Amino acid sequence: MRRFFVTGVLAIGVAALAQSPQSGSGSGAQDGPQFTKDNRLIPPKNYREWIFLSSGLGMTYGPADGVPEANPRFDNVFVNPSS
Repeated sequence: MRRFFVTGVLAIGVAALAQSPQSGSGSGAQDGPQFTKDNRLIPPKNYREWIFLSSGLGMTYGPADGVPEANPRFDNVFVNPSS
């Protein structure tokens, strides 16, 4: 039981450190989404350098209306290097 408690405390500490801002990382406001004046999303310049995270078949957060079950969507998930 004590081992699980210590492991949990360490995990919380690591998560807290990961969430704290890092000085000199070069990220910040530049790292988030950017938009034009007419509110259109600007694609990131370095999107080809993003890291592959996972892929999935039929992943959705909402109802699957309009998506035939015989043809589910295949998605790849990428994250920017600072993430």
